Amino acid sequence: MIKDLISLFYPEVCAACGNSLFKHEEVICTQCYVHLPKSNYHKDPNNPLHKVLVGRFPFQGATSFYLFNKKSRVQKLLHELKYKNNPEVGVLTGKWFGEELKDTAFSKADVLLPVPLHPSKQQQRGYNQSGKIAEGMSSSLGIQLEENLLYRRTATKTQTKKDKGDRWQNVEDIFDIHDQKKYEGKRVILIDDVITTGATIEACANALLKINNVELYIASLAFADQ
Repeated sequence: MIKDLISLFYPEVCAACGNSLFKHEEVICTQCYVHLPKSNYHKDPNNPLHKVLVGRFPFQGATSFYLFNKKSRVQKLLHELKYKNNPEVGVLTGKWFGEELKDTAFSKADVLLPVPLHPSKQQQRGYNQSGKIAEGMSSSLGIQLEENLLYRRTATKTQTKKDKGDRWQNVEDIFDIHDQKKYEGKRVILIDDVITTGATIEACANALLKINNVELYIASLAFADQ
């Protein structure tokens, strides 16, 4: 009764469209769940994200869950996740993403590794948005989540308004790894919230590829095909 009374004055709304949620809905409404633009990249080894990254560093596969467009519901979701203190968006969509990746090569990975935030940024935000996506994926796929292997040495400015060259200079050589022997020969999925030019993913990959015989997979919640 108390919950119903609170919802009467402060109704829960969909993180993607802003409409009120029904009692059986959580975080994202059913209509948005159905109509959010899935990429289905996991079904196409030569998908657009793969083409953006291929030749820049060695990896076994690359996929994204959603297609990103400006002023879209996907952009609204990412904004809620990163700037509106709504980590549940990451956990829920991560669960859905993990379900999509079952019975693919991604499901055979040994560890899920989110792109790290600098400690100062994570303290300010309260959580790592990529970590929340990875948390949801871990629950669906039953794969270990590791948030301490990869770390960011220096804080950087946001990539949002930078061009391709500036994005790379902004993140080049800022990532490093702990305890690399522990993950020798492991299959690692590197997880980001959204990939545009791939500069951040490439910088992370360069650090991870210091590990002997590591197999690297790339996964992001969204991909902005420029």
